[in-house]
Amino acid sequence: MAVTNWRDAVLTILSGATASEEVDLAAKGARRAKSLMIRGPATLAVTITVHVAEVVGGTYYPLSIGGSDFTIPAAKWVVLPLDMPIGALKLIAGSAVGEDEVFRIMGVAVR
Repeated sequence: MAVTNWRDAVLTILSGATASEEVDLAAKGARRAKSLMIRGPATLAVTITVHVAEVVGGTYYPLSIGGSDFTIPAAKWVVLPLDMPIGALKLIAGSAVGEDEVFRIMGVAVR
């Protein structure tokens, strides 16, 4: 079993928007990832939640862990445990963002 580190996913919520683009985790080999790390920008004025789908372009649902929506704080890395297959991910803001908000994703995929 090989372990592949990747750090090339960037998600952006554009100014005035509420959703980022999708990242195709399956294409990155992360469908069987142990975990993902997501880093929020230096400041955030709105709540950002993680939404997941089985496939890119599929129906997205908020990710809930322990009964609470999984949110991304400002200026911190958070670990998203993946004990279920997730094909795609995007970020949703509680309201339109005032400036472009850029999030970095890092993962460890097990092949």
